[in-house]
Amino acid sequence: MQIAGKSDQNYFKALVVSIHDVHVGAVEGVEKILNDLQERGVTRVSLLVVPDYHRRGEKGGRRRQFLQWLKQQEALGREIVLHGYFHLYEPRGTTKGNLGQRWITQVYTAGEGEFYELDYESAKRKLKQGNETLGGGKIRGFIAPAWLLGREAERAVADAGFRYTVRLTSVVDFHSGKVHNAPTLAYSVRSFWRRRISLLWNPCLKFLSTTCPLLRISIHPPDWKFPAARAQILRLMTEALAVRTSMTYYEWISSPYRK
Repeated sequence: MQIAGKSDQNYFKALVVSIHDVHVGAVEGVEKILNDLQERGVTRVSLLVVPDYHRRGEKGGRRRQFLQWLKQQEALGREIVLHGYFHLYEPRGTTKGNLGQRWITQVYTAGEGEFYELDYESAKRKLKQGNETLGGGKIRGFIAPAWLLGREAERAVADAGFRYTVRLTSVVDFHSGKVHNAPTLAYSVRSFWRRRISLLWNPCLKFLSTTCPLLRISIHPPDWKFPAARAQILRLMTEALAVRTSMTYYEWISSPYRK
C-alpha cells in the first residue's frame, strides 16, 4: 500500500473506517454506506461480518450470493473481519448475572454482547464455526459484538491465530502483545436521547483525539437512517482525511509506519 507524503513515521496518522453488523440481510444498506464513503475518497474499509446474524440461518442461494459479495469487497481492497457468530448474548446456564452484568448485557448492548461471558471452549468453537461459515479463508481480525470480549474468549481469539482484536478505545496486537490507544467515533441511534448525545459527543472526541496515531470511525447500518448522524459522520470523516491516511485495521496493524 502506497502512503504518499507520509514517509516520516513520527508524523504518520491513520483513519480506519469500519462498518459493523454486515450480514446476509444487510447488504443493500451496507452498499449505500460504501458508495457514500467512496464518493468521499474512502475505499479502504473494514467490514465486520456476522456469519448468522440473530440466528436467522440464511442458507442456500442467499448465502452463496453473500459469500460471493464478500469476495468482491476483498478484491476492492476492503477487509473482512469476523464479528461474533450470532451477535446475540446468551446467558451461561440459568444465571442472569448480577445487576452490573444485566445492565451491560441487556441495556447497554441491547442483548448483543455475545462474547462477553463465553468460556474458552465455547469461544473457540464459535470462532472456528464462524471462519468456516465465511468460506474458511484467512481472516486476520476478530472484533466482538459491542466490543465486549471476556478474558477467556480473548485467549481463544489469540490461540485461534487472529492477528488482532479491537476494543472500544484500543487495538490489541496479539503478535507483539501491545495495546494501542485508538478512540472510535461511534453512534447510538436507538432513541432520541442517544442520538443527541452521540451528535454532541463525537465532534468533541474527534478534537480530543487530534494527536492519536489512529482514529477510528465505526458505522452501523441503522446510522444511515438518520440524516443528522449520516451527515455528521461524513463530515468528520472528511475532516480527518485532510490529515490522516485511510486504511483497514489489518493494514494499520501491519504497517511499518505505525508507531
